[in-house]
Amino acid sequence: EALERKSGKMNWGWDKVLDLNLKAPFYLTRSLLPSLRRAAEPDNPGRVIMIGSVVGVTPQDFPTHAYDASKAALHSLTRKLAFELGPSGPAGELQEDGGEGRVTVNAIAPGYVPTRCVA
Repeated sequence: EALERKSGKMNWGWDKVLDLNLKAPFYLTRSLLPSLRRAAEPDNPGRVIMIGSVVGVTPQDFPTHAYDASKAALHSLTRKLAFELGPSGPAGELQEDGGEGRVTVNAIAPGYVPTRCVA
């Protein structure tokens, strides 16, 4: 096990999970933000829906440390983006064209789903 840590095998799995579950949603949201703001209207904001997990709030019995940590971080990122992009955050001011340009950010948190990956 110590050799695996030194060789980077464990880090690859950790990094891959964080790349997929945390970094990708962040960079995608950031890239789409101009379009989301342009499409926003006073009564119909732009919307981002993150796919979290209950394990981001409550740990599970499986040895899925990277997954659990990535989903907890995604829930935190969701709260941060919701504050920054929503109506009470620093980016919630009115735009010149009359649309608010605000974006709501929420996460859903599905529970355990048995799939081939966990069988």
